[in-house]
Amino acid sequence: MPGCTKSTSIEGKTYYYQCYWEGGPNDFSPYGEFKAGGVLVHKDDTATIQGTWTNVEETVTWVLNNPPKNTRFRGTFDRKHLDGNITDDLGGKAFFQGSIKRD
Repeated sequence: MPGCTKSTSIEGKTYYYQCYWEGGPNDFSPYGEFKAGGVLVHKDDTATIQGTWTNVEETVTWVLNNPPKNTRFRGTFDRKHLDGNITDDLGGKAFFQGSIKRD
């Protein structure tokens, strides 16, 4: 269907996203590389963090292995956009929005 933006897999894609935490900080622009085998590489201004991801249809969840936070993301995606919610083990809450990396 022309103009359709639905995608069924996020594998092999890189999305830039902005995280808006309750009480901040909101001044960094990370990106996630969704690699084969459910491997996620999250990069921001200060660190590269490994994680894991899964998706069903256009819903994706991923977890960053960054103790003591262990940050969890859940959102929806298509071939252009990514957005959803974030929680961590320290009680932090946020939402995120982003777009796919263009080569």
